[in-house]
Amino acid sequence: MNNVTKTLAVFAVLAFLGAGCSRQSAGSNANIPDVGTSQGNIANGAFTVKIQSDGEFDPITAFVKKDTVLTFENDSQNAHSIIPQKDAGKEFAGLDSKGDIAAGGKFSVTMDQVGRWLYSDGTNPAFGGAIEVME
Repeated sequence: MNNVTKTLAVFAVLAFLGAGCSRQSAGSNANIPDVGTSQGNIANGAFTVKIQSDGEFDPITAFVKKDTVLTFENDSQNAHSIIPQKDAGKEFAGLDSKGDIAAGGKFSVTMDQVGRWLYSDGTNPAFGGAIEVME
């Protein structure tokens, strides 16, 4: 294999791997593009974070206004749970589903404290996310 062929092979592999990294939010947030997914598009009133079939959260970081009702919707076939995590020594205790969210189930919490709040999946701590709550 010559150097040109090796280089093309490497680019092909990288392109293939990179293709899977880009995805768009679906579901109840899809009607307004990017709302809740960046500091420039902050959700207000209600916002849904999806627990996808692979266990990942979509979006991983949600941006919401204070007093927004945040709903975790389990779109996977397995039970999941939400557990608050400490960030800079603080945590948002309301981000605790206090047990499993069954497949197809939901858990809602009112985000009434400004700040950055971390959470993880109690059934698979490798997955988690953050909620940025702003005035």
